[in-house]
Amino acid sequence: MTSRRIAQVLFLAAVLALGLLASAYLAGYLFYLINKTIPHDIEIDTWLRYWEAYRDHPVQGKRLLISGIAAPALAIGLPLALHLSHRRRPRPLHGDARWATTAEIRQAGLL
Repeated sequence: MTSRRIAQVLFLAAVLALGLLASAYLAGYLFYLINKTIPHDIEIDTWLRYWEAYRDHPVQGKRLLISGIAAPALAIGLPLALHLSHRRRPRPLHGDARWATTAEIRQAGLL
């Protein structure tokens, strides 16, 4: 395995680990925002506690589901999407044509 591949695997593992941790906090934060309340005392299990209490409630259950899906999508999906978009090299429109430098002309034996 090349060092570049190892770096990519380590990056992916770090994004997943940190993303899962961040999404736990973010889900609780988003749930507060969806309910139009000031987020306070957010802990890692805030969303889970509300899920256990209100998952069967018709309105709050939907809000919990939305925040529970949006948080990992933002915390994990966004960094991965940015990484993938940065990794891709844009395709040239008309090839890589350019003027040759004097050194390249001499090296080719044309001058």
